[in-house]
Amino acid sequence: MSSNSVTIDVTPKVPLIDEVIHIVVKGLSPCHHATLVCRVSENNARFFSTAIYRSDVNGEVDVSKMAALDGGSYEGVEPMGLIWSMSQEPRQKPGRRMLKSDVTTPLITHLYVLHGIIPSDECLSFIEDKNWLAYVTFGRLYMAEGVKRIEVQHGRLVGTLFIPAGQRPFPGVIDLLGTIGGILEERASLLASRGVASFALGYFEVGNDKVQYSDLEYFEEGVDYLLSNENIIKPYVGVIGTSLGGVHAAALGTYCPKVQVCLLISSHSFPGVYEFTYRGKPLPLNEFDLGTIQYSDVGLIMKYNYTVPRIEQMNSIPVEKGSCTYILIHGEDDQCINPEIAYYIPSRLKHHGKTNYRVFKYPGTGHLIHPPYNPHYYATYQPSIKSVIVWGGRRRQHAKAEVEVWNTILNILKTELVASGNDVEPVESRF
Repeated sequence: MSSNSVTIDVTPKVPLIDEVIHIVVKGLSPCHHATLVCRVSENNARFFSTAIYRSDVNGEVDVSKMAALDGGSYEGVEPMGLIWSMSQEPRQKPGRRMLKSDVTTPLITHLYVLHGIIPSDECLSFIEDKNWLAYVTFGRLYMAEGVKRIEVQHGRLVGTLFIPAGQRPFPGVIDLLGTIGGILEERASLLASRGVASFALGYFEVGNDKVQYSDLEYFEEGVDYLLSNENIIKPYVGVIGTSLGGVHAAALGTYCPKVQVCLLISSHSFPGVYEFTYRGKPLPLNEFDLGTIQYSDVGLIMKYNYTVPRIEQMNSIPVEKGSCTYILIHGEDDQCINPEIAYYIPSRLKHHGKTNYRVFKYPGTGHLIHPPYNPHYYATYQPSIKSVIVWGGRRRQHAKAEVEVWNTILNILKTELVASGNDVEPVESRF
């Protein structure tokens, strides 16, 4: 078998990040073992995966239909397994996280075919020696064609607004991430690519001066700015918050009547990282109990700060005052926030006779729930506390949950915010 005869076909040629790709290897010997290696690097963070296949009688491997054999990063029929099973490459500091700094450019993915069954820990040496049968690169997009990216510096507001292509107006959401800080645009750009205008609002350690905005009026200004755009459906918006961003989202959904839907991912209603204020008055703050932190070989496990006896004594945002719909999304293997704390919001609402909430629980799923399809980050270095934090999650279950969560988010935004006649297309799940 000549390496010149082996080819790799990837379709679609330039997919969105959340889009299923179809990989077919051709030109192998019939019933021939081959090892596929996938590599991605971004901002000096390098990730890779491997999979072992046996070609069919035509010398082909169709990743979407054929089962990967034992010995690689995954096994079984997994059309996107080469993507979601990626882990950090060796010879890097532990806890790296791949963050796309420029969503206007594609995330470049490298795919290799190696001869025979190669152990995962030897694959990168084969690639460095250029000992492969076939090699191809392809790009995966965060921004669909026609999506507009607008850098925002409006009064105090700092962020990035993404406007979808197509017929306006569009549903609008404020996008708040956690203590990673800065302005991250990955989710906001993909939301716009799926027909939802999204404002990635910076609030934690923003810019060179690491500014933090803790007054709720700042976030209300973000809502007003979004609604002032002619492309946005009036008179309501949604807010999506992950981790600390979810606490701000809960407060915004409670106090701002212009927020119709509040999606909290891996979050809760207990202020605790720094003091919140609203109309000049502080919201009740909860002190973090450092004695509850557990230390593992991988990193810090934070979830034991939030236990039932402690929750009953903590100060919560009064979510019962909100008229929005609260959407609670939580992984049951979250090692940063105890799932019990997320379920406090529906418990509190029910106690006050309110039914404006929905709860989505995902087994085997950790704290960092991203749009599909991305590497799973079990533990990463957190700059704000200069330590590695364990987030949790079992790789395959977590990857499956990310697809379900993403479709849930799009469907809810369509139901709650989209005017009649506008549709948000769901992404394809291949689990």
